[in-house]
Amino acid sequence: MIHSLAGGFLRELDYADFAKVKILSGGNAGKVFWYTTDILGLKVGDRVEVPLLNSVEVGIVEKIELNLSAQVAPVSIKRAKAIIKKIV
Repeated sequence: MIHSLAGGFLRELDYADFAKVKILSGGNAGKVFWYTTDILGLKVGDRVEVPLLNSVEVGIVEKIELNLSAQVAPVSIKRAKAIIKKIV
């Protein structure tokens, strides 16, 4: 935690890696959602399984943003869902 010069404390920042995933299957095919990821070596073009509502869908990674703080994340880090796995 960082101490501010005004005598208080600045909040700690959360950081996460994000992947923009285009859904390939089901009724949401073609829609794009942001997910957090901790999968090493994930790259654009990889196929992944992601949670969507009450199901698991297949998607393709369109963009990856590494080490984003909560202040600049595309979606709330606390509410974001994580990629389940990379499909090999």
